[in-house]
Amino acid sequence: WDWNLQTDEVVHSHLEEIFGLPADAVTYMRKHLSPRVHPDDADMVRSTLISHMRESEGSYRIEYRVKHANGRWIWVEDSGKAVERDEQGRVLRMIGTRRDISARKLQDEQAQLAATVFEASAEGIFILDPQLRILTVNNAFSAITGFAAEDVVGLPIADTSKTTKNQLSFKELREILQNNDRWEGERISQRRSGELYPQWLQVTVVRSAYGNITHYVVFFADLSVRRQTEEQLQYLSSHDSLTELANRSMFTQRLQEFTARARQQSQKLALMHVDLDRFKHINDTLGHSVADELLRQVALRLREITPEHDMLAPLSAEEFVIIVERDTARDRLEHRAGLILDFLRLPLTIGEHELVITASIGISEFPHSARDSLVLITQAN
Repeated sequence: WDWNLQTDEVVHSHLEEIFGLPADAVTYMRKHLSPRVHPDDADMVRSTLISHMRESEGSYRIEYRVKHANGRWIWVEDSGKAVERDEQGRVLRMIGTRRDISARKLQDEQAQLAATVFEASAEGIFILDPQLRILTVNNAFSAITGFAAEDVVGLPIADTSKTTKNQLSFKELREILQNNDRWEGERISQRRSGELYPQWLQVTVVRSAYGNITHYVVFFADLSVRRQTEEQLQYLSSHDSLTELANRSMFTQRLQEFTARARQQSQKLALMHVDLDRFKHINDTLGHSVADELLRQVALRLREITPEHDMLAPLSAEEFVIIVERDTARDRLEHRAGLILDFLRLPLTIGEHELVITASIGISEFPHSARDSLVLITQAN
């Protein structure tokens, strides 16, 4: 473009390509082109021109939005220079160029968006070159692995195949990805601290126009928190929240397993039913918090004297059951019941209260007194 500032006349080429306007539609700068500048960019364009006109030499380059003939906003890059001034230094003529940079701006915006997603992602992301060297990592990579970007960028990807078995190494994955553009699966990886952790890994191949691999983009998620949550949910679904013993549902399931195994192996099984005396009286007179703490301490005592191979569970507020798979001879069961009763009688201190709890124990035997799990419970009760 060539702009005469005295008359405001302008000669502008490629109007159709940039503005969608016919060549004869633009003859004046302020009248025909300035109104097309985006309102949010107008002050910036004006201040740039004024600043340039005050300078005696040099040129300017600026990017802003203008309205196309079809109504959409496009980005242009505008470069210009004052080439003629009067004796007082006022600019009389300017020349310059304009070009449509909308495609490049869109690419920049997409790149900025991708960079934002890259850094904001909760998943670890890193990019490898064809030789499996790390080119870049995101913040989540460092948070999960403990390695800062400067510790790993430029280095070959560390492989945990030395410390873990039965999983593909990255070199083996690279062989698979020669003919496949994607792989995902669970692996065991290692943090900077040396801790091993489960991760879900997804590798995507980036190829050139000729089909050659140029990059590997790798996403991974730390499964350890998810596993802990799953384990916690599983624990809560199968354990009593007060005593932390197996709940009634788990007890019923395990009792059926015990009786099925005893029936299959023609062995004996015993069920001990422990009933605390006057528990309701304690609950009514001393309150729920004391009663709850009493149950917790009773559970701890019973757990202390219950072998690991047996199963202990609360059956109701003041009842506990013990499945005995070994030492099921009657004299051994009677001796064990006596030890439990004696142990429970030892004084308990709960806050300002010293309590002495007594209990009674009923014992049923499989298959002598009961031939299924429900009757076993009833008989013991």
